[in-house]
Amino acid sequence: MHSLYQRLKELGWDTFQRFIFQLLSERHPGLEIKHVEGAAGDRGADIFAGQLNDHPKIWQCKHFPNGLGTRQRPQVRKSLRDALRYYKPSRWVLVTSVDLDSKAHSWFQKLQRSYARDTEVGLFQASDIIRELVHRRSIGDSFFPQAVVDTVTLNRCLQALDGPTSGDLDKLVQRGADELIARLEEADGRFDYRVAYGPNIGAQNALAQPSGALHIATVQYGDKRTEVFARDLEAIRLDPPTVKMQLPYSGARKINDAIRTGRAQELTTDEVRNIRSTFDFLLPEHERAGWKVVLQPNPQNPSNMRPLRLTFTKGDESVLFEFVQFRIIRAGTEEAEIQSVSPLPFILSLVLPGTGSGKVTLSFKHRFYGTDVRDVGKAIKAFSLLREGGFLEIYALDLGKTLATISVALPTSERRGQLEKLVLDAATVCERFNVQLRFPRKVHTADFSAIATLLAIGRGEPMPVNGFNAKLVKTKEYENNVYKFITRQKLEFISSTERLEPRPVVFGTAADTGPLRLTGSGAQIRDQARLLRRFRQARYGDAVPIRFTVTDLKAERIQDGDGRLFVRPDFRS
Repeated sequence: MHSLYQRLKELGWDTFQRFIFQLLSERHPGLEIKHVEGAAGDRGADIFAGQLNDHPKIWQCKHFPNGLGTRQRPQVRKSLRDALRYYKPSRWVLVTSVDLDSKAHSWFQKLQRSYARDTEVGLFQASDIIRELVHRRSIGDSFFPQAVVDTVTLNRCLQALDGPTSGDLDKLVQRGADELIARLEEADGRFDYRVAYGPNIGAQNALAQPSGALHIATVQYGDKRTEVFARDLEAIRLDPPTVKMQLPYSGARKINDAIRTGRAQELTTDEVRNIRSTFDFLLPEHERAGWKVVLQPNPQNPSNMRPLRLTFTKGDESVLFEFVQFRIIRAGTEEAEIQSVSPLPFILSLVLPGTGSGKVTLSFKHRFYGTDVRDVGKAIKAFSLLREGGFLEIYALDLGKTLATISVALPTSERRGQLEKLVLDAATVCERFNVQLRFPRKVHTADFSAIATLLAIGRGEPMPVNGFNAKLVKTKEYENNVYKFITRQKLEFISSTERLEPRPVVFGTAADTGPLRLTGSGAQIRDQARLLRRFRQARYGDAVPIRFTVTDLKAERIQDGDGRLFVRPDFRS
């Protein structure tokens, strides 16, 4: 690269100007760059784009082989003043054949600040020029022959000398890819290119989402997919890519809808005619048929992400989601749509008016499966506040302000109400019994029963049973009491146990109740005679099955069991 810097300094003044004109013409293919002839009287404009009487873009070439020193600076300032006096440019760029040193950069930055109100002052120095030559080999070869032999040129020469063997297939593919990319860069060096081939999977290849914030366009032809990314941001800003077409009514309506709402639109050959674009060189040369134009936002653009805080409120009740990441799905002049992407039990979509005021549309889709029941319960509580006439405040954390406060009329149904109650009860079970539950794909009847049992235990309320099985333990110490217990018609008993067995299973997870004290009244033993006969035949320490019907049974959590197990309840039947 050193030789290019030296050769750039050695160019004559007129050759340097013509070289820069050729380079800018290729760098800005849509601006119709023009060169001003003559060594004097250019009034601060060597090269320009646009109409001179309508705020043109101007490049002023200064060939300073020895740098931008104190003697050269007045020339630069005079050229800028002349350009402002005669043309009032929207942008004025100083082009130099050398790189500025630190002192020159400091002076030039002051110059930019001094004229910031009048125009945008830019700099295009030697290193910028040489960087552009890497992507524009034909210009480099014309003005600097044999200055640099790049790998693409070398490969082109080698290809003519020797053909690839079967052992060189990898190298051959790499060489072909380098050649293809080189030709694309030569066609338009403002962009970087990525080419993907998907033999026999053309449709899937076309559906693949592009990655990268600088993605501009994708061209799909057969099995080949070419993605275009912005490289030279300044050149693209001055000369943006264009698409020109003739539109019948149906096509114009779709374009207007895309501009207004930001929704993706697809135009077929019947809806657009005579299409020409900046990227025509990527398309096949023969007649184009069966193509379509797709307008859509880049979903991978990181600037599309927005952190929000959501507050659901009704009266004194509120549910807060402190940080929820949203992605901008689409954005138009009249409306925009954002959608939550944080790992929550729901996906929330909001359609916001483009003017900042107007109707906000809210929709949500639950994704409870596999999520902690407590998080699901929080989400259900939040949306129940809206259903009851509450409000949702949407606060933009990055902007530090409220975007909207909305009220939403959410639909209600008996089935939804049952599901919401189930989840809230399950969340209460999680807290009281220190168990982690995840929402299942399918809720079973047994889940309702187990949750009701655990809630009754936690609250000390009557259990939702009208009968249960148990085991009656025969011990010498309490044998006489047990005989009396069996022969009673109406039973009242107090028993303690280490835990409820089998453990209640909720959403596939067994909950440990811990030590319990059972109290029952109005209980009756089924088939007393048979139980009494089996109890007499049992040995001390044996447990005899017993079946109860009961009108009132409570189970309360205690710190420790007292070890006196008259019965061990089994609520499976």
